[in-house]
Amino acid sequence: QIIDGLYKNFDNRSKYTKVFSLKAKAITLEVKKLPNNITAIGKYRLSAKVDKSNVQAGELVTLTISLYGDGNIQNLDAIMPHINNATTYLLYTTLSKRQHLQTKVYEIISDQSYHIPSFELHYFDKEDSLVKKSSTNRITVKIDGYLQEETNIINNQDKYFFFILAILLYRYLYSNFIRTRVKKEPTLIKTVKSCRIKSDLYKKTVVYLGRDEELDSLIYQLEDESEPKFKLIKKEIIKRLIKLRLHERDNLLFTTKDTL
Repeated sequence: QIIDGLYKNFDNRSKYTKVFSLKAKAITLEVKKLPNNITAIGKYRLSAKVDKSNVQAGELVTLTISLYGDGNIQNLDAIMPHINNATTYLLYTTLSKRQHLQTKVYEIISDQSYHIPSFELHYFDKEDSLVKKSSTNRITVKIDGYLQEETNIINNQDKYFFFILAILLYRYLYSNFIRTRVKKEPTLIKTVKSCRIKSDLYKKTVVYLGRDEELDSLIYQLEDESEPKFKLIKKEIIKRLIKLRLHERDNLLFTTKDTL
């Protein structure tokens, strides 16, 4: 309703009220869809800096992240620093709409060197109709004394590595030495097989008494001169020596035992 100005001073205004009907042409608006995951619209510039990049262990480092822009500068709220090997906490936040600036200040503490990752903000530039990105550089903070500690750790690791390498090399050389001697000397099994009479076989195997009851029984049978089953006993002794792996363990010592 629109009240005619000629009658607006009268007390009984409803009596002199005139009703007008106004119409306007319909306006069609074309709304463009924003790219996926883009919530910031305008122009932005992101920056990050620390007050010092070389500190002592446990010394605080101040990180300042600032967002300049002609859009919603509160988009900085979505940016959070995630720093490995360090403790980070928000000190304060400032917001200046007049200067189109939002700033977040953090304090970081650590006992070892660390990296502050790059921060990124993707936004839609409505003037250029493009998705753009503003980002910061990665920042490295070095802890004095930590480099020496890392060097000592590396040196200790090197010592451990060379110690293990020396053991492996020794085992390799010793194994080759063993193989060489084994090839030059007759094996226990070959020596046992070469025995043609009980007395010889007894001399070769008597040094193994006490190793195994079944083997002891076979060796004692060699003392019986009337025992006719010499070949069978020798065969069983060989089987027992192999099963007990005596032919592997005592092969190097056999030549000395052979003289008993």
